Amino acid sequence: MRPSSFHTGYPELTCSLGTTKVEPYLCKTLILPDERRVWLVDTPGFDDSTRSDTDVLREIAAFLSETYRERILLTGIIYLHRISDNRLGGSGLRQMQMFRKLCGEQSMGNIALATTMWSTVNIDDGQRREDELIMQDGFWKRVLEQGASIFRQDRGKESAEEIVGFLVERKHRVVFDIQTEMVDNNKRLDETAAGQEVQAELAKQRERYEKELRSVKAEMQEALMMKDSELTQELQSVKDEVERKLEQEREAARRLQASRDDLYRQMEEQRNQDRQMWQQMLDSERAQRTQERNELKTQVSTMQSELSTLQQSRQQTSVKTPSKKRTFERECCSCNEIDHFDLKPGTWCKLRRCSECLHKCRDCCRIRLSVSNATKYYYGGTLDNFEYMVKV
Repeated sequence: MRPSSFHTGYPELTCSLGTTKVEPYLCKTLILPDERRVWLVDTPGFDDSTRSDTDVLREIAAFLSETYRERILLTGIIYLHRISDNRLGGSGLRQMQMFRKLCGEQSMGNIALATTMWSTVNIDDGQRREDELIMQDGFWKRVLEQGASIFRQDRGKESAEEIVGFLVERKHRVVFDIQTEMVDNNKRLDETAAGQEVQAELAKQRERYEKELRSVKAEMQEALMMKDSELTQELQSVKDEVERKLEQEREAARRLQASRDDLYRQMEEQRNQDRQMWQQMLDSERAQRTQERNELKTQVSTMQSELSTLQQSRQQTSVKTPSKKRTFERECCSCNEIDHFDLKPGTWCKLRRCSECLHKCRDCCRIRLSVSNATKYYYGGTLDNFEYMVKV
C-alpha cells in the first residue's frame, strides 16, 4: 500500500501509512477555529521491502483497534500515490485491494486520494497517469465511484492543508471494517477481510515455493544419480534458500492468527521497547554532556592555575626601573635666552621669564620644552610673578 493518512477527531488525529512503525506527530502549522489540533500518525505501508505484509497488518490493526476501543474515531484517510510511478503493476493492485478491505465501503466518502511528486514529471505524462488511475478497474475507479475524492499534492503546504481541511470538514467520523471486526465482533486478524487478503497472498507464495522446492529436489535426485557433486552442492544451496523462504511464509501465516489481545500486548511491548530505547539515548546524551562539562571545568581550572603562576612569576621577577631624568630647554619669549635643566618624568616645574625681561610684556607667555628630540608647546595665561607650572 502506498503511503496513506488517517485523520481522526478526538482529538483531531491523522495517521499516514508509509513508514516503519506507528508514530504520532502534532501538526503545528494547522490549528482549527475551535482550537482543536491535528495529529499526524505515520504507520508502515504494504510496500515495505524490509517487512512482511503480516507484520505491517498486525501493527496497523493494533493501532486502529486500540484507538477505536478508546473511542477515538477517525474522520478520514489520505491515500498518497507517486505520480512519478510510470507503470501500474500487480503490486499497486494488491495494495489498493488491501486498502479497500481494511477500510470498508462505508468509509469511502471520507477518503482523499492524492497524487504527489508532480514536480518530477512532465505535466502531460502526469495527466495521462492520473487518468489511468481514475479509469482503470482495480485502481481508483471503484473507490471514486463509492464516494472518495481526488486531489493533487502539487503546491506544498497550501495543497496539503487543503487536503487535510477536506477531511476536517466531514460531518461524521468513520469506523473502519477492521475495527468493527476485531473489537466489536472479536475476530482474529486472519478472520478479517484484510487478514484473508494477506492469507490469500501467503497461500500463493507458499504454493510457488513448494512447487519450486519439488523441482529442486527432482533435479538433486538426477544429479545424485549422475554423481555430479558440484551440481548437487549448488542445488542444495538453492533448496536451503527455498526452504527458508517457505518457513518464513508459514511463520507469517501463524502470526496472522492473532487476537485483539495479542495485538494489544504487541503494541504495549513495542511501547516499552521504545521507552527503553529513548531512555538509553537520553542517559547516553546526559553522560556525554556531563563528561563535556567536566572536561571544560578541568580546562578552565588548568588555565586559571597557569595564569596565577604566570602572575606570581611576573611579580617576583619584575624590578623597579629607576626613572630617568630628561633634559628640557627653556626659552624666554622675550629675549629667546635658552636655559637647560633636568627633570624626572611626571615632575611639575616652575618656569619664569629671565630677569632682564621682567619689565617687558606681562601678557601670555610661551615656553618651549624639548624632550627626546620632540618639541612640545605649552600655552598658559598670565600668572603671578609671570610664572606658571607645567607637568613634564
